[in-house]
Order: sequence, then C-alpha cells, then structure tokens
Amino acid sequence: MWNAGTVPAKVVETLAPGGLEEYFAELASVLARHEPPTVCYGLAERYGITIQDVWIEEIEQRYGVKL
Repeated sequence: MWNAGTVPAKVVETLAPGGLEEYFAELASVLARHEPPTVCYGLAERYGITIQDVWIEEIEQRYGVKL
C-alpha cells in the first residue's frame, strides 16, 4: 500500500487461512535493516508468496517518488 495523500491512512487486512504470522515477523526485521529487495523476494518465496511489483516503476515515474 502507498498513501499518496497528506492524511494518514489506516488499513485492515485479513489473510485466510492463517499461518503467515512468521512471514510478517521476519519481514519486519528485514525491512528494519533496509535489506535489498532480493532478500524480501527470497523470504516471500520461502512462504509461497509471489510479489507482484511490475507497477512500481510507473508509480515512481508518475509521482516522483522512490519506493
């Protein structure tokens, strides 16, 4: 999620079935260490998750941001 507005956004996300709790715990530490994207992709793969990131370049160009 990316919030293009100036007001803080709130998100409620529900994942079913359960079982990805450890993924998010590991992801938090990876993000806190500012690991390269390849580390995030590898972590996702270990949990059977496919990251769809083909939209990032367009968002960066359109809004002048770096994601």
